[in-house]
Amino acid sequence: MADQDKSKEELIEEVLELRRKVTALETSLDGVHNVNDDAQAYNALKMEAVGRLAGGIAHDFNNILTAVQGNAELLQMDCFGQSERDDMLSQILHSSKRASELTRQLLDFARKGAFQIIAVDTVKVLERTVALLSHSVDKRIDIKLDMQADPAFALADPAKIEHAMVNLGMNACDAMPHGGTLTFTTKNVVLDDNARCEHTAELADGSYIEITVCDTGRGMDSTTCSQIFEPFFTTKEVGEGSGMGLASVYGCVKSHYGSIQVDSSPGQGTTFKLLLHAAEAACDPGDKPGALKMSKETGHILVVDDEGIVREFVSTALQTLGYSVSLCADGHEAVEYFTGHHQDIDLVILDLVMPVLNGPDTFKQLKAIDPNVKVLLSSGFTQNQTSSDLIAEGALGLLNKPFKISELTQALGRHLAN
Repeated sequence: MADQDKSKEELIEEVLELRRKVTALETSLDGVHNVNDDAQAYNALKMEAVGRLAGGIAHDFNNILTAVQGNAELLQMDCFGQSERDDMLSQILHSSKRASELTRQLLDFARKGAFQIIAVDTVKVLERTVALLSHSVDKRIDIKLDMQADPAFALADPAKIEHAMVNLGMNACDAMPHGGTLTFTTKNVVLDDNARCEHTAELADGSYIEITVCDTGRGMDSTTCSQIFEPFFTTKEVGEGSGMGLASVYGCVKSHYGSIQVDSSPGQGTTFKLLLHAAEAACDPGDKPGALKMSKETGHILVVDDEGIVREFVSTALQTLGYSVSLCADGHEAVEYFTGHHQDIDLVILDLVMPVLNGPDTFKQLKAIDPNVKVLLSSGFTQNQTSSDLIAEGALGLLNKPFKISELTQALGRHLAN
């Protein structure tokens, strides 16, 4: 009987232990679900924003392509004077620049990567934000910029701050279904004991950039204002929003050790004020492009790109500059050519995304053949982990498509001189 009782006790203990394990497993799974839910909510938020922008971007690209194609066809007609032909070429170049800017905005908006804090020109961030919004929002909404901050540099992650500005802008436009005015303003603010409010109590003394996003929309009552930064809280109809837009903005600002506050009342519009730590003025090298160097150069360049139009453009440009050029359409072809001619090749321009043998694998095989090979990467994507890894392994740098002849010339001059 004692043995039977002991067996029952052991069985009960086993059952209790099993229950504990099940409870622990459920808790663990709940944590996984929560992480997955957060990731899915973030992805849904980004897809919602990108989806709304995509229609406007596609519309604008079609307008750009119409200008490029139309002017190119007019040039082919060969019935215009030189002045008119120059105007057509200028239109093509201007349209190409617009297309490049749109592409870069989308790549920056969708960029993933490590959190980076650099000196960011808030004027440029807001100009890009306005350009992006202008392609997708109601044309009855007048978007204005009032840039008072000077200097206007803040310590921030450029992609995350721009994402936050786009979210605030789209939220403001949603509050103006019949049109209105959206204004982005910047100004310099110095916080000390004499210039502080309840919203800035947690901030350290010092210089800040204040960014204000103000709309003339329907506004919110105090109850709604107190909840708008809560995840999944939304005043929109089901299916019209995830309720994560303003929560992500709040998280972004706090991750920058900044401050955000909202002021609104029904029928009186809404104003968001953000404070970001100011940075010393920085020079953007892109503001001062160098003049196109047309003096004759020497050297043998191997161009590896699967796009024929890119190969032909780069080849023509390089030959015009005086370089000797060899072309390969994929990585496998490049490795074969390099094996027999690497002693004569001074530099390789290597596309990262190719069929047959991709850029990273091609780079490694070229390095195996000649450890001292000079490789300049080329890609339609902005610098990411792949290109960063290859640069760490010895690649010279990344030439972002589309690139100008001046940028190509400067890169070659810089790297061939070493």
